[in-house]
Parts: sequence; C-alpha cells; structure tokens
Amino acid sequence: MDSKERFTTRAEDYAKYRPEYPEQVIDYFIRRTGITQNSIIVDIGSGTGKFSGMLCAREYNVIGVEPNKAMREQAEIMLRRPRFTSVCGSAEETTLPDNSADAIVSAQAFHWFNLEKCKPEFRRILKTGAKVAVIWNNRDSDTIGNFNKKSSEFMKQLHRVLSFYPGDLAMPSNNRTTSESFADFFESGFDSKEFSWNKEMDYQGVWGLIRSHSNTPLEGNENYLPLKKAVKDLFDKCQTNGTVTIFYSTDVFIGSF
Repeated sequence: MDSKERFTTRAEDYAKYRPEYPEQVIDYFIRRTGITQNSIIVDIGSGTGKFSGMLCAREYNVIGVEPNKAMREQAEIMLRRPRFTSVCGSAEETTLPDNSADAIVSAQAFHWFNLEKCKPEFRRILKTGAKVAVIWNNRDSDTIGNFNKKSSEFMKQLHRVLSFYPGDLAMPSNNRTTSESFADFFESGFDSKEFSWNKEMDYQGVWGLIRSHSNTPLEGNENYLPLKKAVKDLFDKCQTNGTVTIFYSTDVFIGSF
C-alpha cells in the first residue's frame, strides 16, 4: 500500500484520539525558528491538523500540506480558521511557490518522507535562512513512574502486546530517526530537545489511540479481536479509577540546510 493511503480508514480515530503536543514544544519551536505573526509556516504531512491547530490558536499563519484526502478533510473540519490553509500535496511535491515558507515543520510525519526527494523541495520553498523542525510524540515504555507503578507496568506490557498482534503493514525503517541521521539531513547543523510528559486516558481513549496507528490490525484481520481483548485485559489489570497514565517523550530537531 502507498504510504500516503495508510491512514485513510484511520483518520477519524487519529483526529479524536491522537494526542497534541506540550505547549513547551510550541514555545521551543517559535523561539528556535524565529517566526512572527506575519510568518508563513508550512506544516508538511499535517494530517488531521494537530500541530497546525496549536499554532493557529496562537495566531500564526499555517499552510497544511497533506496528501491523504481523509486526513486533510479532518483538518479542514477541525481548523475552520482564517490563518489555516489546506493544500493537497506531499513532502516531495508540496505545490507551493518558491521561497514562500518562513519555516517548515513536520510533526509525526517525517518518517514517511523520501528524504532524497523532499530535501530539494524543502530548499525550493524555504526562504533564505529559514529553519526546518521535525517533531515526534513517542510513547515512552521505559519511564518508571514511581508515583503510578500500575501505569508504568501498562506501558511496558502494551509494547509487548502490540508486537505480538501486528497488522498487515510494517512501519517504515526510519520510524525513529536518530540524531546521527540528522547530521546528514541538516547540513548547517541542528538543535535537539526532548520533552517528557504524560496523559491520563480511559479505555476508550487507549483503544482509539491504538486503532489510529497504521500498523494496528484493522477489523476483519485475524489479530484484531485478540489484540482488542489483550489490550482490555491489560487495561483492566493496570487501571486506577478507570484510567491509566500514558507516558510520552516528544523529540524536537530544528536545523537548516
């Protein structure tokens, strides 16, 4: 399956259940890119508009570039704001004019890009000296939350359960890009920072979050019902007052060419 179509059947779950980003990440992005309220920020692989929406809420101008129709439509529903523009395009072919971007951001999407093709496209649309930010929310299964040992156990066991019941589609090989790989991508250097945070979720939220991932088995797959039962059993075992704590680390890389 074309990577651009992997989220077609998951767009609603993605919009409803995927987390946004800590406000500190937005602060760091603004500070390190030097954007102003007059800047044009291009969110490439904007999906359902999670990151774009947080920027628009602070009165920044965002062009969301997203190739998947279902994901793009979710963003257009959620972000009916004058500062948000939705564009059908991709990292490799944004359709935007030359020298039109004061900054580029890719939140939760960079691992889907063809780096050899997207890099010259980024150069083409960026203004001189403008920066690129790459951002990921990662579930942190290594966190030891002594304040909530049940949730710590949930995070550790959830990774095992998801690995045991895979879907039909594999994740891309560069799913967790490292600092070493960015040394090649950002020729003029880059800064990086990690933000740790957590989110309380009930079972519906946890199961919706899992369904939103492209490598989770869809309904009808032989692993769908066994996975659902395993997640419910694990949740029931680890919940406290109907919720578990999901631990996240958000990685931010900001550099230039």
